[in-house]
Amino acid sequence: MLPVQAITTLMAAAGLGVQGVSIFLGAAENLPSTGGAILTVVESGGPPPQPLHNDVTDGLRFPSYQVTARHSSYLTAGLKAAQARHAMNAKNIAVGDQFFLWIQPSGEPITLPLDGNQRARVAFNLSTSVRAVVPSDP
Repeated sequence: MLPVQAITTLMAAAGLGVQGVSIFLGAAENLPSTGGAILTVVESGGPPPQPLHNDVTDGLRFPSYQVTARHSSYLTAGLKAAQARHAMNAKNIAVGDQFFLWIQPSGEPITLPLDGNQRARVAFNLSTSVRAVVPSDP
């Protein structure tokens, strides 16, 4: 499992939606054009990893993500972004083979231009600290 998959798993567990139905990974190419609010999560880099103790490998990684809520109504998109931002604040949590030391929003929500289906978009950034593991096969 990749850390980004663990993030969407946590979102689903928090009741924010269903993976592949209203929570999506990566580029927003094949999103439903109608229906309820949609969340998309894309990786957005992060600072370099940090080794632990005398280990030369990546002991801790700090991936960051952009979480975007979409809906035809700006208020509904904003509410979904606020709910996701509130839910994605955790410490010392294991998800699959990933262990997050912390997950926290790193800023306030921002309004983005309408998407290709003319839906309002409200986004926020998420910072994490995760123990480095070699991801298993999907």
